[in-house]
Amino acid sequence: MLRSFFKTLLAILTALLVIGAVYFAYVNWSFGLGGDVAINGEILEDTRLTDYVSRNPYAMSYFKQYLNPDEVLLYDAFEYAYENPNDTIEVKKQYTEDEFNKVLYFLKCDSPIFTVNTIGAQTMLDSTNPLEHYFMKYNLKIPVAKSYHWTKIVVPKTERDNTDKNLSAETMQAAKQIIDGMPKYKTQLEKAEYIYRCLVTHVTYDDSGNIDEGSPVCTLYGALLNKRAQCDGFAAANMLLLNMAGIESFKVFYIGSDINSDEGHTWNIAKLDGNYYNIDASGGENYTEELAKWGKQVGAGGDLVSFEKFAITTAETKYDSPVLNKIFTGMVPDCTSVSPRQTLYSLLAAKKDSANWATEAAAALKANKKGNGRFISVKFESKDECQKFYNHFGGDAGYGQSILEKIPNSKDLSIYESNDVVYLFQR
Repeated sequence: MLRSFFKTLLAILTALLVIGAVYFAYVNWSFGLGGDVAINGEILEDTRLTDYVSRNPYAMSYFKQYLNPDEVLLYDAFEYAYENPNDTIEVKKQYTEDEFNKVLYFLKCDSPIFTVNTIGAQTMLDSTNPLEHYFMKYNLKIPVAKSYHWTKIVVPKTERDNTDKNLSAETMQAAKQIIDGMPKYKTQLEKAEYIYRCLVTHVTYDDSGNIDEGSPVCTLYGALLNKRAQCDGFAAANMLLLNMAGIESFKVFYIGSDINSDEGHTWNIAKLDGNYYNIDASGGENYTEELAKWGKQVGAGGDLVSFEKFAITTAETKYDSPVLNKIFTGMVPDCTSVSPRQTLYSLLAAKKDSANWATEAAAALKANKKGNGRFISVKFESKDECQKFYNHFGGDAGYGQSILEKIPNSKDLSIYESNDVVYLFQR
């Protein structure tokens, strides 16, 4: 009798274990394997978040195209998490730290809204503990134990606040006012030049050293509303304005460790009239500020603008920005076109024509009045050629004296040299 009872009990327990195992497997299949993203504990069948519409209409997808499907999934999850920070979002995959940072950097370079300077999102990269989710099924909460890895995205409050301010109506209105004030230019180069000029003359570079993730100097709204920014804020503002003007643009950068330094740098690459160029608005502000100081001193005026950081080639970025971060290897277009030089500078000085520099410079000065004298900018083929001209400018036999001799009733001639450009002002 007792033996029969135990046999029955064992059979019942075995049946319950089998039923429990089948149920557990079914639930895990239904709610786990059928989706790759969980938002607030609910796993989505739509694994690519394709139904989600970004709050930022001016983002690009330049770097996204280089990601594999698993990385695209994380990219989409990041975008959702940053724009919906009150939600908890998890991805059913374990990513390495390098993958995690690369995808987040790509998203931030594809968008003017997110700050490159701060990689502040957090993740559970190596958790092997089962996670517990609760799903709503027929109005019942069913606990499901997960035995596989999940990556949890948590956006810190400072970055959430920055994103909200960047997307605010006030920030977008400030950008719209700049675009609405743009003349009816025919070329993208002209439009980009207008935007660049607005930024380098109306936004001040902040050299306070405050680059923590909560600082507005690293943000889009810091540049457009506070009129004060560092490189990240300049690059974000430039990208937004270019994209609003219908110009493809994205951000690139290097970090301090890339150049054995404590400081990194962010700038833009833009496609203007079919060619890609580097545009470094924060560097342009620094160059413009120094050029304007010289202009005031010599009488040329304080409204001079330096274009040494606008529409430049990859080789020319090496003067101040020596390297791109390694995650961009093979992805960033090589910028080689020099066509903008014809419109941005008064005179192009080619090495083969060096014997005629004095004659050409004198002719250009006669045709370009500025302030209480005449002003020109001379673009050289390289930094070395520019330095040679500058080194041979002074003295009785120098280029300066040769230029003055070709201009009747001329007085003194002032020169300002910077990288591969010299500026001349004659009174």
